[in-house]
Amino acid sequence: ASTFGKLLIIVALLWMVSVIMTSFSTGKVAGLALALFGIPFLFLAMKLVNKPKEARIRATQTYYALTSRRLLIIDDYKKKSVQSFNIQKLDFLERTENSDGTGNILFAKKQVTSISSSNREDAPSPKAVTHDVKIGFTDIREAKEVEREIQNLLHSSQPQANQACVKSEDK
Repeated sequence: ASTFGKLLIIVALLWMVSVIMTSFSTGKVAGLALALFGIPFLFLAMKLVNKPKEARIRATQTYYALTSRRLLIIDDYKKKSVQSFNIQKLDFLERTENSDGTGNILFAKKQVTSISSSNREDAPSPKAVTHDVKIGFTDIREAKEVEREIQNLLHSSQPQANQACVKSEDK
């Protein structure tokens, strides 16, 4: 996103400069209004350039907590929120781990509905597609240790027959 954003900034600035120079060289000042068409692209490009920085800031302001009864995801970025998940009601437990020990621990699902539409004449009417998005602790250090702690809490808080399905994947 950042590279594309930088390219878009260059294109928008070149567009605006060339329109301004052409307007002044031909003496038609009304042509300057065309330069305004570059402004939306400039804003879009700046948003794309800032996406990686925004993701880093969000990551530093997201906190994960593990208690004897709950898993918490605390988001202290812009829209502050706390998500709480009862350990006894986890849908599943899935770990993905990178070679450096960092990884993700996913344990809940949220259904998201997307509405797709097409402008083609032969296309069917817009349809809603529902899919699951997995929720959990992302990009954490020592993912295997965190998974082990959650499993210990699962074993100590639930009868054996009601345990969550545990799935681990190493990358």
